[in-house]
Amino acid sequence: MQRELRKTDHNDVREKLNPESPVTSATKSTKVIVVDDHPLIRAGLRAMLAGSSIEIVAEASSASEAIAAIQSVHAEVVLMDVRLGQDDGIKTAQIIKNISPELAVLMLSSFESDGYLREAIRAGASGYLLKGANRSTLEDVIRRIGSGESLFDEMALLRIVRLRQDESMVGVRLNAREQQILQLICSGCTNTEISDHLVLSQGTIKKNIQSLFSKLGVQNRTEAAMAGVRLGIELSTNSECSTRS
Repeated sequence: MQRELRKTDHNDVREKLNPESPVTSATKSTKVIVVDDHPLIRAGLRAMLAGSSIEIVAEASSASEAIAAIQSVHAEVVLMDVRLGQDDGIKTAQIIKNISPELAVLMLSSFESDGYLREAIRAGASGYLLKGANRSTLEDVIRRIGSGESLFDEMALLRIVRLRQDESMVGVRLNAREQQILQLICSGCTNTEISDHLVLSQGTIKKNIQSLFSKLGVQNRTEAAMAGVRLGIELSTNSECSTRS
């Protein structure tokens, strides 16, 4: 029998666990669904994020509960366990992205696995984080992917890049505009930010990005950033989008 979907009263949890660190009404919270088959992990995440700008609005312990949760409550981010017990967290993430493309999925894992990381990228996840991450890192990553960024650990991306032969980029020739756009993608810029930065219409930017993806043989922005690294472009966590060319 499917377990009843658990909704978290975040205010009660926050008052019990961290009464001196309230989230002010001026702070916009990022609403999150936690999906993990271990109750202790879910409780640990609740305790870690209590009093922060992250609001856990529901929990799930299986793929079916996760799918029910995204259809029952409003959230910006899903925290998804990679293994998820008898289910497959990465496949569940892919199903969730198919149902609700606007939802960001952050994969959580106890393992530094390049294979899991590659699969997470293919599934459309916005990030991959080890469960040992501290509170400030977890909160920052959740808020950033909740606002639309695609964020993977830089060193993890570089490890994956090294697993692939550089010969895959032989013959790829980008024009000056494509190089600019790829650099901005590697800096974490959105289409709107790239459009503002280059003073071009969003339609033009979209066409340029489609052409760029085709040349690189990639399907999404994260894969494009990985290809950029193989072409010698440095990944940057400091966005260049605030400075116009």
